[in-house]
Amino acid sequence: MTEQMRYRIEHSVEGREQVIPLDDLDVKKARSRARSLSKQDDQLGNGLGHSVYLIGQDESGTDQEQYIYNGGSLADKDLVKDWK
Repeated sequence: MTEQMRYRIEHSVEGREQVIPLDDLDVKKARSRARSLSKQDDQLGNGLGHSVYLIGQDESGTDQEQYIYNGGSLADKDLVKDWK
């Protein structure tokens, strides 16, 4: 059986940081939420100083996935492939 990932968004705008837990969302819905937040940031200004990170951690609390969004699009991702 596969472990359930727990997601959170780490959102930074001009030095102010916010952590948004997305505990019950699957990866598709969590990525959609991060993409939407990133798009809203882009509409507010030029995006300088804005970042949206979607972090997924396994049941032991270890970060396993990181998605970085900019302007409503996925800019980068880092996935640990061998987690069980």
